[in-house]
Amino acid sequence: MRLLVLIDDPIIRNVFQKIIKDKIKTDINVDYRVSYYEKTEETKGLKSINIKKEYKNIIKNYDLIFSLCSQIFPKDLVDNVRCINFHFGILPYACGVVPITFSIANNIPTGFTIHLMNNKIDGGDIIYQEQIKNDIYETAKDIEIKCQKKLIEYLDKNILNLLFGNYSSHKQSDNRKYFSVKDFKRLCNIDLNEKLTLLEFINKLRALQLKKSEAYFISDNNEKINISISMKKETK
Repeated sequence: MRLLVLIDDPIIRNVFQKIIKDKIKTDINVDYRVSYYEKTEETKGLKSINIKKEYKNIIKNYDLIFSLCSQIFPKDLVDNVRCINFHFGILPYACGVVPITFSIANNIPTGFTIHLMNNKIDGGDIIYQEQIKNDIYETAKDIEIKCQKKLIEYLDKNILNLLFGNYSSHKQSDNRKYFSVKDFKRLCNIDLNEKLTLLEFINKLRALQLKKSEAYFISDNNEKINISISMKKETK
């Protein structure tokens, strides 16, 4: 078997490499890549890949792809290679970009989904889903860390089943909700005249606390004012 692992999340990628090394005893060829746009200290020395430009070679060279990235896979690729995606959102209710953010902001259950990929973004058959508790004091980053831990637990127990197709899957329901980059940009720009309950406002702010705070508003002087929120549960 020839396996391509395209995982941009550094924590998942590092653990995935260890799981593969510890669990796989059969002959399997594994190549690790990161997305071409991932240029950080953590990706130095790692080979990158542009799916849209290189998919024909990928079809020739791989039997299976594990993906945790934002690249769109062409139809020819998902039709000819078994592609499994790890998505930090509950499908079909949080398809598209930053699903944890939109789940918090729109009161959608948080968690992760493992699914087969088809020609629709985040639209393939579901192999496994797990909901993760979303507490009022947690930010999007906090939920992401919880998703990482739970996904790692699942992969440690089930990697062989995913590799060799020993799983069942089911189609998604029709209640699909897709969020785009434009939707995210609109969410980040806080409208000071929007009428929200205090709970809705808190949820919007904590949904936008990612690697940094993404929330902002434009002042009367046309200045961009960044907003962050900090909450901590009191321990007794």
